[in-house]
Amino acid sequence: MKLLNQSKIKLEMSGYIMLLNKARTLVEGREIMTSMRNHGVMLGMVSYSVLLKKAITLIEGYAIITMMRKEGIAPNVVIYSILLNKAQSLDEGCATVAIMRKNGIKPNVIIYNKLLSKSNTFKEGRIIIDDMRNNGIKPDVVTYTTLLTKSHTLEQGRTVLMCMRKDGITPDAHTYGILLKYALSTQDVEELLACMNMDCVVFNSYHLRAVERLFSLDLSCDSQKLWAELHNRGQAQIIH
Repeated sequence: MKLLNQSKIKLEMSGYIMLLNKARTLVEGREIMTSMRNHGVMLGMVSYSVLLKKAITLIEGYAIITMMRKEGIAPNVVIYSILLNKAQSLDEGCATVAIMRKNGIKPNVIIYNKLLSKSNTFKEGRIIIDDMRNNGIKPDVVTYTTLLTKSHTLEQGRTVLMCMRKDGITPDAHTYGILLKYALSTQDVEELLACMNMDCVVFNSYHLRAVERLFSLDLSCDSQKLWAELHNRGQAQIIH
């Protein structure tokens, strides 16, 4: 009988989690959580993580974490990762990470990557990566690709590539897609394509679409010639 009751509770929990996922607003989510309590369904980390995703603002997120603590549930790194999505600025993100540390939770590479995405400049991004290293967290390809989105010159892009290779990280197609816009503006496409070949990254349809958007704004003869060359490269190995 005990095993049967346990199975029933799991089924009820699964149903409630499905309802929580379908909730359109935080208010709807909280109503479902109230129903769970009223029916004796124990709330856990999964329930609160789903509810937290319904929050729009950081204040709403903190309110949910307060609810968790009252239930005796200590937020983990996953909860703070979701909470960090609510931060609207680097300052808010840094404040959230500071609270994590205060509560004895060490930020991982995912937390740092989300924090990096909230930086406004290439310099701020470098500072965050330095902090990662100082805390024993090794940057990954997402880290460096995110840093690239903060760069504004091919020279900064070269710096990122050098750091990636130093860390034993191979740039991927998305990394080179970001670099491509700088190479096009400085006519350094051949250099970039050589780097792509060295990293075994194929010039594919992803890059082709990026080039197409850029060249739609520039109809000069030189641009058309370069576009034709790159288009032929892309058509040779299309990756969807």
